[in-house]
Amino acid sequence: MIACMATGATPYYVRAEHYAAETDGDVAEGVAEISELPTYPMDSPDSQQVAVLDFLDSEGAAAKRDLIAFGETEGLPFVEQGADSRKGQYRRLDARILDPLEARGYVDSEQAGRTTRVLLTDRGSDTLRAFRYLIE
Repeated sequence: MIACMATGATPYYVRAEHYAAETDGDVAEGVAEISELPTYPMDSPDSQQVAVLDFLDSEGAAAKRDLIAFGETEGLPFVEQGADSRKGQYRRLDARILDPLEARGYVDSEQAGRTTRVLLTDRGSDTLRAFRYLIE
């Protein structure tokens, strides 16, 4: 059911006509009823956020300028939309990528002088494992 919620598929349960305990077989037989299961909204990161998580997973901690360079190389929307200035790119990186990821506990940031380094958290690593399909 969780996989269906994450991918937009419809989960269902099939009730068998006869179960293994009722027969001499090892498995259930026949279809008595098919029921659609309820789904609940799942707040998953978007594909560009997953791409940044994947970059942090492979590169380790990264400076914001490295994340912008990665976004430019990969053609991620946060860099391409309104590429007016470097300051604008930093604002879009924060607003569309880092702020949402940090609010969910997927990344942490630390200041080192004028440089902000972004690190993947354990929760972010788990999220990347669950949603890596969005970038594959």
